[in-house]
Amino acid sequence: MKIYLHIGVGKCASSSIQSFFSKNFKQDTFAYACLNKDGTIDTGRKLRVQAQNIASGYRKSCSLEGIDRLFLANFELSLTKLSSSYQSILFSNELWIESEEQFSYLSSVLSKYTVEVIMVVRPPVLWMNSAWWQWGRWSGISEDEYVSKNVSKQWLNAYNFYNSLPYINKVHVLSLSDNVMDSVFRIVGFNGSNLPVPKSNQASSQELLTFMTDNRELRTGVHNAAKELILNKHLKSRTKANWVLSKSNIESLLEKTRESNVELSRLIVNENICENSAWWDSSFYKDRVMERNHQIDHSTLNSMLLEAYQLIIRLHHQKSTPIPKYLKSEALRLEKENIRLAYDLINLAYDLNPTNPSIKCKVQEYHEKLNRTSLLSRLKRLLCFKR
Repeated sequence: MKIYLHIGVGKCASSSIQSFFSKNFKQDTFAYACLNKDGTIDTGRKLRVQAQNIASGYRKSCSLEGIDRLFLANFELSLTKLSSSYQSILFSNELWIESEEQFSYLSSVLSKYTVEVIMVVRPPVLWMNSAWWQWGRWSGISEDEYVSKNVSKQWLNAYNFYNSLPYINKVHVLSLSDNVMDSVFRIVGFNGSNLPVPKSNQASSQELLTFMTDNRELRTGVHNAAKELILNKHLKSRTKANWVLSKSNIESLLEKTRESNVELSRLIVNENICENSAWWDSSFYKDRVMERNHQIDHSTLNSMLLEAYQLIIRLHHQKSTPIPKYLKSEALRLEKENIRLAYDLINLAYDLNPTNPSIKCKVQEYHEKLNRTSLLSRLKRLLCFKR
């Protein structure tokens, strides 16, 4: 079995990759898979159901802190089971690009498979401005401090590390572009030509970012973005986030990443970045005006408040959410092949909508089926024991 590891970079189509494959989780002998904190692996329809109940709307693999013997044992067993059904699987987590030590620990398991890494990069200056609003703004340091702290994160270093691991057969480097998903499809052997690619995790508007900055309880830390994702999904888009990099920031980034970018240009397979001045030339950014004084005027705030009130009223008038209906339909589809999973899904639907009589009826039906199955299993074991 071939294993593909999409490791990032963050703010480089990671959410689009994860959102697409959470919905299109299987094709022929390929599967999208999500690694859990205990080393087990989720695949199939379960991913789609789980994604429905996450603020982001998609599933991705866990971070790799706390790897122990139990994790490795579960990981190995899960991969062995998957290898009997699939020829290739894809894992994705954009933070894995900084998980070098952890991936060294996984060699005992992954060395038994053909493993390839996928990393997507973009011009460092554009990435830094986007990264500031995604993470830096909530870290408690200034824009200049954030640039200085992160300029050393050169993606060539990550490439060199993963390429040096004995169990990694190949590292694919892609440039963020309009057709980057086509390149991902080609690498993993997925036919996605007729399937819509969602633009997930769209950047929040400047107005929403400013409001959240003034009300930090909405985002208490660097990686606590769930509430922002929810608000961004339901509130209409306004102006783009401000450009926060100074001329000296831009020149410093271009100078300090130039050498590694030259090396990257030889590795990137979907674009000739030598012809993209965003990687090399400060004049590309001459029309970007730095704005670090982030304020929100009264009329805009009033408009956002009215929009929020209208949303609350719409939600109040909705008799039921589509999620219980979706969970019920998935349970009905699975009841013959996996009654246990169907029971778990219908129970979740019941928790969300306990007054629905058809859902309540199915809960009782599945419960009785499981009891009968359990009783038959005990009888079989008893008969075998007596023999």
